[in-house]
Amino acid sequence: MSAKAKVTIQPSNLQFDIADSDKQQTILDNAIKNDIQLPYSCKKGVCGVCKSKVVSGKTKFTIPENEIAKWALSNQERENGYILTCISQIADGEQNLNLHCANAVQAHLPTPQVLRARIESMEKLDSDIMKVILRLAATNADNQKIGTLQFVAGQYLKIMSDDKRPRAFSIANLPNDKNEIELHIRSIEGGYFTPKFFDGTFKVKDIVDVIVPLGNFILRKDSANPLVFVAGGTGFAPIQAILEDYFANNADENRPVYLFWGVRTPSGLYAEELLNKWQQQHKNFNYVPVVSDENNNNANSWNGETGLVHNAVEKYLQNVSNLSNADFYLCGNKMMIF
Repeated sequence: MSAKAKVTIQPSNLQFDIADSDKQQTILDNAIKNDIQLPYSCKKGVCGVCKSKVVSGKTKFTIPENEIAKWALSNQERENGYILTCISQIADGEQNLNLHCANAVQAHLPTPQVLRARIESMEKLDSDIMKVILRLAATNADNQKIGTLQFVAGQYLKIMSDDKRPRAFSIANLPNDKNEIELHIRSIEGGYFTPKFFDGTFKVKDIVDVIVPLGNFILRKDSANPLVFVAGGTGFAPIQAILEDYFANNADENRPVYLFWGVRTPSGLYAEELLNKWQQQHKNFNYVPVVSDENNNNANSWNGETGLVHNAVEKYLQNVSNLSNADFYLCGNKMMIF
């Protein structure tokens, strides 16, 4: 008689069972089905975000190994036991699988939907950063009323593009009865999509299709550890939402909260008013802005931290005794994260 297979995620020790009827589904999909959120993005074995290491047990890929993107999972990583959970299944006959995935979270997240949205407003926050407010349509593609869209602070959406490549943007606000979503969009020089918000291609009242909500960059509710947020540029957007939610929901005023925000020039610190308000209202909130472009003319009057943001993190936290137990949340470009 066949039995369920058990999957254990380390170091969180989260566990879930895979029934016989679900063994043809990926490890990632089975985890999500059991309200365990593993890191992921593309779900196609391309981005590498869902990379995890097999500690014990066996798995199999759902696509030929020679078709796996080398930048997502190298041959050396495969030899060392790493897999991509979005294109991996538990092996036939395997009863126990142990994976190492540092960012697993127990949480029930809303199911993503494809919805229409109207560009409600566009406001320049800096020369290359636009705050875009989208208002979701009242009904979905099946003409069903969606009510108030539910999402969790820190999640993101994807905007569909005419080149068939959806673009991902973090959501900077919380669910609201207007079903409005705030995005902070940086114009990527030489890019195909983001410059459209700056050159007049996209206008207020234009309609776009979005997939929302996505991602599991969310606050761990089961932890009382110090919180350290590190943002690079518009990577501040999801952190803004997480902190808005945290401060609004009976935050522990004795729990240290640090925010390090790294930008190229002082004008990139586009939420100073909000951050100053948090500093005044919450004695446990510590904010350190960091400007990297010391040679920029606008930086001549800058008296704060300069250089790379991770160096400021090291400088400010080196004497914090309980830092080894802190929960870190990082959002920015790949250079900063890796």
